[in-house]
Amino acid sequence: MITVKKDSIFEFTEKKSVFIGQVFYAKTVDEAMEKVQSVRNAHPDATHVCWAYSVCGGTQRRASDDGEPQGTAGMPILHVLDTNGVADVVCTVTRYFGGILLGAGGLVRAYSKGAAGAVEEAGKTDVIEYKTISVTYGYDLHSSMERLFRLEELEPFDRDFSDKVTLYVEMPAEKFPAIAQTLEEQWYGRTEVVEISSEIRRRT
Repeated sequence: MITVKKDSIFEFTEKKSVFIGQVFYAKTVDEAMEKVQSVRNAHPDATHVCWAYSVCGGTQRRASDDGEPQGTAGMPILHVLDTNGVADVVCTVTRYFGGILLGAGGLVRAYSKGAAGAVEEAGKTDVIEYKTISVTYGYDLHSSMERLFRLEELEPFDRDFSDKVTLYVEMPAEKFPAIAQTLEEQWYGRTEVVEISSEIRRRT
């Protein structure tokens, strides 16, 4: 699954109306609506805060025109998300009305532009499984273990030095089989590997 790489903002002016497109990563409906509310809180004087989300892997989808003529804002925003193939994302486009009517076609183009600009600014990444593991071993293996994870471009996020050493490492799940095999082949019986947790999220 593809999602946005980072939160973003894209602003432009169309016939004196200011449009502010924003994109956020959100995995659930609650997370998406929290982001929408945060935008409303940041822009209490805005004329409209229109939005669309595609969350839960794209299975939950919704759009809102927030007072604009029906079909001129929310659905065009959702169409931009679909066209870009991103899910687990919410996009808002905030409008400060400038006094000049844009017409239905002009609104569709403006809200689409706000969403598309925000998605482009956000960039794209994939969603993968991450594993957190611990590796316990004797002090004589410490330099070898540090070297192994350094070669894999992984930095332990914690280290416990007691009667033995325990490294705590987070990694893409796709890397785990090869690392487990290396530990088994090179230091059989001298290391203890424990899978602590697993989580699906954006690739970092």
